[in-house]
Amino acid sequence: MDKNLVTIWFHNPVTGCDIEDGSIFLSNRHKVKASWAQQDGIQTKFINDEDEIVAQWSTVDVSHIEWPSGNKVIPTEKAFQTRMAEIKKDFANAWSKWSDPEIAQLQTEFNTYKNIDYLCNSHKRAPGGITSKLKALGLISEDFTRDEAIEFINKRSITKSQN
Repeated sequence: MDKNLVTIWFHNPVTGCDIEDGSIFLSNRHKVKASWAQQDGIQTKFINDEDEIVAQWSTVDVSHIEWPSGNKVIPTEKAFQTRMAEIKKDFANAWSKWSDPEIAQLQTEFNTYKNIDYLCNSHKRAPGGITSKLKALGLISEDFTRDEAIEFINKRSITKSQN
């Protein structure tokens, strides 16, 4: 099973779709492959790197969300809006669609061994957004957690600068 899956816990069992075989089942826990969640107080939507909704449930049904990093989030409209605002303050392009020129720039910077801080500052995106896009581009392993990906990028940068 992919360790980069988001686990969603529910107060009561809800219907979901198995990510491996597509079968429908009822459970109080579901796993989805998503990069981020969007919440409006009514629905909690899980979205992948291609900006596609991969799953959604009523927010009142969601007990908490566990991200691959181990972070647990209890979904409330206020908490989500506050979190988004805080991240957007530091990373203005967070949750924005990547343009083709920006993707090309990221690939060039990665291939010239830039560290995660450089990449985040260059693209005004959070580390999770950078690592998710590098995974989607096949430049780093999809098996990495966010923290493992950051460590890989930084070690690679240090190793190159020492040579």
